Amino acid sequence: MKKIIPLVLSLLLLSGCWDLRESEKLGIVTFLGIDSAGNGALRVVIQELSSEKNSLGTQAAGGASTVEVHEAMGRTVTEAVSQINNHSPHVTDFSHTYAIVLSEELVSAEGISPLLDFLERTPSIRHNVWLLISRKGQFSEVCDPEAAYNSSVGTGKVIMEIIHNNQFDSVCAASTLGDFLNMYWEKGAQPYTAGVGLAENKPDKPDSFDIAVEDTAVFRDGKLAGWLGEEETMGLLWVKGGLKDGIFSVEVGGKELSLDIVKESSKIKPERDGNAMRAAIAIRAKVNLMESQTELDFTDAEALASLKEAMREKIAKQVNSAFERSKVLDSDVFGLGNYFYGKYPAFWRDIEDKGTDYCQLMDISLNIVTSQGNIGLMK
Repeated sequence: MKKIIPLVLSLLLLSGCWDLRESEKLGIVTFLGIDSAGNGALRVVIQELSSEKNSLGTQAAGGASTVEVHEAMGRTVTEAVSQINNHSPHVTDFSHTYAIVLSEELVSAEGISPLLDFLERTPSIRHNVWLLISRKGQFSEVCDPEAAYNSSVGTGKVIMEIIHNNQFDSVCAASTLGDFLNMYWEKGAQPYTAGVGLAENKPDKPDSFDIAVEDTAVFRDGKLAGWLGEEETMGLLWVKGGLKDGIFSVEVGGKELSLDIVKESSKIKPERDGNAMRAAIAIRAKVNLMESQTELDFTDAEALASLKEAMREKIAKQVNSAFERSKVLDSDVFGLGNYFYGKYPAFWRDIEDKGTDYCQLMDISLNIVTSQGNIGLMK
């Protein structure tokens, strides 16, 4: 018996992990794109960093990109990925994917539901990967690392860095896969995420472009319903969150002021009168003054009051614009229905049973409180 125990232990130690793959055999996918190929087929494009090259420390002269592009077609994403693996010495690994891009043509016609099944079932795809929609007619260019002006790191990382930058100084409604799934499965809500396309080409490189992450793709029942522009996107984010550290411009006395949003929050209270539904939205915003084209003295109470009023008017305009656009698209992208589902469950069950289009029954009221922090006094 004493001899058997060490033998068993040694066998356990030597067995290793049954699903372990050597790193040099993996193709590190940094970008995944999915488009319609017609007749129910899908076109899948991946950008891959070969871990074999990286482990050997080799790279093209001048620090050129080691990004490789592979694509295939299949009836499912899994079938297309399998086709890519069949013609590659590496096995695709999605654990380091920065961005997933779906074409506008695909999500408008076929919807996103079949794609989400693959994205949820693939264990290596993390829920913090960014999910975006390419603008119509621009999918191939977005998927081509050579088309982007900064192509050395691959499209996926470029998109990730743009989103991170936008979160600090601009307006961006990009959703991670996890956030998108939560909105998709949530009652009384519809998902959204940012669009991605090509900015104007550079004069010195007429065949290359900058990647642009802008506008907001709004969904209804799993299909793309339409787009929100920049002002409408900002109105959405005042309610949903995500504007902290963003830049906000207002006009006071016919001159522009640029403000840094240092704090913003919102609360939603559902109210109903019969079938009429109203969401009372309270928004609080605090800003720092970054730049002023006016000659107003912001140590003066009257000047500060003018600034606060201008902020309230601009925020109200943006939120109302986004809300009216959501009604046109018939998509509760604000997720207001979820508040009625929580407070009035019997009423909500009746809406679901009758298939009522509650978006058209919804209205909002706004209570906006603004304040200023640092006003950047100058002598």
